[in-house]
Amino acid sequence: MLLTEDYTVEVVLPLGATNIKVDMPFEAEVTTDGVNFGTLDYFGAPVITIKSSNANNLVDSGDITITYTYSPAMLIMKPLYLSSIVFAFLVVMIASFRVSLSLKDDQEKQKQD
Repeated sequence: MLLTEDYTVEVVLPLGATNIKVDMPFEAEVTTDGVNFGTLDYFGAPVITIKSSNANNLVDSGDITITYTYSPAMLIMKPLYLSSIVFAFLVVMIASFRVSLSLKDDQEKQKQD
């Protein structure tokens, strides 16, 4: 015997998932407007929310099937973000070590002339 009648299921899909379709063996309210932001997520991953009330008899009625299309190029998105951040940090560090911002060297050169 189940003690609750209202269910909410949230499914977080991969970043870049499109053409989302939800097939269920029972009636429920489905929203696909949610967005979840995780580590290194600039666009946000889509979230599907399924809400059902009076679902005591519907839990064992079948599987929920979620289908979507996913671009293989999105697999490399996070490694590209991370490597570009590391590269930019290294370029800034190299440039900061190459540039001298001290005024003492300029003053000493002027005294020698």
